[in-house]
Amino acid sequence: IKLSGERAIEFKVIGMGSDHCAGIVKKAVERLEGVKEVETNYPNSYARVSYDESKLSTRQIIRAISAAGYKPELIEAGESAADVEKEAREKEIRTLKKKFIWAAIFAFPIAYVAMADMISKSLLPGFLSPEHFPVNFALFQVIFSIPVIIVGWNFYHIGFPNLFKRSPNMDSLIAMGTGAAYLYSFYAAGLVLLAKDPHGQYVRSLYFETAAVIIALILLGRFFEALSKGKTSEAIKKLMGLAPKTATIEVNGVEEDVPISEVQVGNVVIVKPGE
Repeated sequence: IKLSGERAIEFKVIGMGSDHCAGIVKKAVERLEGVKEVETNYPNSYARVSYDESKLSTRQIIRAISAAGYKPELIEAGESAADVEKEAREKEIRTLKKKFIWAAIFAFPIAYVAMADMISKSLLPGFLSPEHFPVNFALFQVIFSIPVIIVGWNFYHIGFPNLFKRSPNMDSLIAMGTGAAYLYSFYAAGLVLLAKDPHGQYVRSLYFETAAVIIALILLGRFFEALSKGKTSEAIKKLMGLAPKTATIEVNGVEEDVPISEVQVGNVVIVKPGE
């Protein structure tokens, strides 16, 4: 029963990729005054909110979800939830693909430079040798790490606030792990650049490649996850399309074809072979 002044709205929530994320979104909205009921479904990245229009607005709900670190796409009246989901999913897939490509472009050169010297000194160009040119070695990794941090900024933008709110998620774990590696590596690189590493202790203790590769691989994993969810949603949509649109019922001994929505309790439904 819908009470006077009560309204229900639906969202496609970008970034809600786990049951824990769905819980964070639900808690964020439930804190708002005027909210009656919140339903979330993470496999479909879907949320439905019932609220009192006299106490709360749609804009406030959108702000609450955004503040939790997720991007809500409002499903307007008359719009198909499946169409909105498809459009949002395609946009998410394109964004993740671009982010992974940019992260990979800068992450793997860092990994090569960091690991090549351990395998064979001949694999590394002379001007990047940590023994003879430690400043070049450290500076190269610092410069190439900055774009990776920018591409993966959402991990920190979402992860740390949720951690401080005592609702840590996977982004919080990624942010803490890569953040610790970056902080120490920038500190060590700073000592190398300031010529305060005479014994080469810090130049060989850089972890830029670890953090950069983790960010790139996580983005790749999320890209494949979004791709898989998109295919699953399309398969379910096609399966639903196979449902019959009409039914054959018997009225006074005569068969009639009527829309499924008009079939009532007590009707005699005739199912023929092959149907």
